Amino acid sequence: MKRHNIFRCILALSLVVLSPLSVLAHQISVVRAEALVHRDKVELKLTVMPEDILLSAGEFNIVLGRVAKGDILRGVEAHTKYLLDGLVILDEDGHRLTGKVTKVELPPLSDDSVLLDDLVLTTIVYRVEYPLAKPPTQLNFQQHFTTATMTMPVLTILTVIREGLTSATMMHIP
Repeated sequence: MKRHNIFRCILALSLVVLSPLSVLAHQISVVRAEALVHRDKVELKLTVMPEDILLSAGEFNIVLGRVAKGDILRGVEAHTKYLLDGLVILDEDGHRLTGKVTKVELPPLSDDSVLLDDLVLTTIVYRVEYPLAKPPTQLNFQQHFTTATMTMPVLTILTVIREGLTSATMMHIP
């Protein structure tokens, strides 16, 4: 009986040591955002890491170093809502703008599964548009990400460019 318990402990420890924790458990989620402000809309490009997508998927499996395509797609869908709920743009009157995802750019997903090593070398890009009722004089960018689905803090690095200008402003969203 004791040998059986020792074997279980060694097996559990081996799984912990051999699992790719650095891939799936980074300590902070980083979202890179680029906002292009037009007179009638804000175009937002959000670049996220595949680890965040997998965490949004909930349960997922890594089998022989591969992640199922279905797990990735489920994570992309869940992360869409997470991003739209968590990133807040307010107009000069304090009204929240409503964004709509216009495109999601994924790495090639040709097979039923993707090699984890290939996946973590990529990013996933969400393109979101926020229509404006009038040309903006001021916009306020905030983040309110819930830790119910993602337990790590989120750092959003935003670059804002106004249409027609060549300079940009980079900031961390509070």
